[in-house]
Amino acid sequence: MSTNQVNSMEVAKLAGVSQSTVSRVFAPNAKGKVATKTRKKVLEAANALGYYPNALAKGLVTKETKLIGLLIGGDNLHFYSQIQINLIKKLQEKGYQIISGFTESTEVKPENIFKFIQYDVAGLIVAGVPLSLNILSILSKYKVPFVLYNQYTEDLPCHFVCCDNYFAGEEIGKYLLKQDYQYFAYISGNNNTQNHIDYQRGFYNALYSKGIKPIFKEGDYTFESGYIAALELLTASSSIDAIVCGNSLMALGVIEAIKSLGLSVLDDVSVIGIDDSLAISWSPYFLTLWRQPIEQMNEVTIDTLLNEVNRKSDVPKGIWLRGTIIEKGSFRNTNKDCI
Repeated sequence: MSTNQVNSMEVAKLAGVSQSTVSRVFAPNAKGKVATKTRKKVLEAANALGYYPNALAKGLVTKETKLIGLLIGGDNLHFYSQIQINLIKKLQEKGYQIISGFTESTEVKPENIFKFIQYDVAGLIVAGVPLSLNILSILSKYKVPFVLYNQYTEDLPCHFVCCDNYFAGEEIGKYLLKQDYQYFAYISGNNNTQNHIDYQRGFYNALYSKGIKPIFKEGDYTFESGYIAALELLTASSSIDAIVCGNSLMALGVIEAIKSLGLSVLDDVSVIGIDDSLAISWSPYFLTLWRQPIEQMNEVTIDTLLNEVNRKSDVPKGIWLRGTIIEKGSFRNTNKDCI
């Protein structure tokens, strides 16, 4: 019997249970809702008939699609590809599925939003691309709860969960000063993003307080841009002894550039990246970095969004989270051995 000819009533009849029992067995987080013996009978009957519930059809009836939209934008796709996997896992554990979208625009456009509205998503996470008042009005009109991820706005009333990037830049600057470095360079991602404006402000202010002015260079979050920027910096100035990068991929490119010039990482130039990345464990890099609290950010983002979905939240709120330095082998430490 083909799947589309089977319904829950037939499964219930074969298993000798009520239709509501079948529904409970296939409900999200169903474990514990139905006795083990009964659950087994229902699953065996469903398997014999080739039945599985149609989540979209069920959503049309219950008005709960259990779908969460994830809109990603900006240049730092390596970073967001990592968080996407973790968000999917955590949302699935709560009975939700993700529909992903991507935009190359510098801000969210109406067409980006309407794609999610067509699927009647329960909520939306927006990462790496800012909202406008127009988009906010669209989301409000269609009653789509949403949370900004790793970005914030002071002008619009909305929930956001973001790293304290000013604090990160300031702490990195203070860390460098403790290690007796003297000539600093910073390779940013897109200088137009608020995240990196905050990083740079914090970094600059930490050094400026000691009368030091770092050199700034713009990259685009890729390995290649880090490599090229480092070549230009180190060719123009042999004094630079510490380079901070806006993400870990650019930092790996910087390390390769240092080696290509016949210089030594640590002895001549040290490197630090910002963000957590699988690349940090690649031998022989062992990259020192500022680790953002990704796990915590994801948990807080999901909790905030689902509270909004379930009408448990009140006024929009912003949540700031702080990361920490993870010392590896690309940065010398005059105070203690590197990890």
